[in-house]
Amino acid sequence: MRKVESMENSAPHAAPHETVQAAPHLPPQSAPAYAPHYYAPVKPKTNSFATTSMVLGIVALVIPFVGIVTGPLAIIFSTKAKKEMRFNGEGGNGLATAGLVTGILGCAGYALFLLLMVVGAMGSTAGGV
Repeated sequence: MRKVESMENSAPHAAPHETVQAAPHLPPQSAPAYAPHYYAPVKPKTNSFATTSMVLGIVALVIPFVGIVTGPLAIIFSTKAKKEMRFNGEGGNGLATAGLVTGILGCAGYALFLLLMVVGAMGSTAGGV
């Protein structure tokens, strides 16, 4: 005759004659160790005056006769941007430098153009034969 174990000692999926043995005592397990989560460094906000000075400086170089106005504005905006960036810690120093350089080049180019126009006009009236 087959001996059938009681249901309290057998697993529900096991056959009635198989008994479930208790697991040996295991040490308590700690939580899994995760690598620390590092965030990407936050880029400082770009100063809007720096962007404006660069755009005005490029316009001073590219669009004829507009550089007379936009060149000095680029210089003014870039110096204002550099002062604000030192105070606020904002980014955009390269943009402000580009605006300063292109503004100076635009002003110098149009000053040279006006000088040549004046010298040319004086030369044509002085030698009028």
